[in-house]
Amino acid sequence: MNEESLLTAFDNHNGPGVIASSDGKGEVNAAVFGSVRRLDDQHVAMALGEGRTLDNLKVNGRAVYLFYREGKTVLEWQGARLYLDVVRFEDEGGLFASLVAEAEQQAGKMAARMLRCAVVFRIDSVRPLIDFGA
Repeated sequence: MNEESLLTAFDNHNGPGVIASSDGKGEVNAAVFGSVRRLDDQHVAMALGEGRTLDNLKVNGRAVYLFYREGKTVLEWQGARLYLDVVRFEDEGGLFASLVAEAEQQAGKMAARMLRCAVVFRIDSVRPLIDFGA
């Protein structure tokens, strides 16, 4: 699949995914998230609460977001890996408010109250979930 096809699959994905990040010492963290939004062809955003992922992104602004849809066999699974670089953090404004509202609708008021900021990422590259290339 080409990059545009993978991003279209991202747009159509409505389940959770996994974001992986690391701190300044290289300690890796992975967390399940369900509300990543594509802003345009080069940017995505997500709202985060206090925790390892947000701490890591403030120190090392790089992450990978992985999403998938299961197939009959692992080789038939579909999805992609988005390699991301932090552009900015927003703790107020329209984007943050809309992400909080989406989180409340999907996960409830308690989950939405835990969110502290929106993180806007630039998409550095997109790779298929299952990739035998270099």
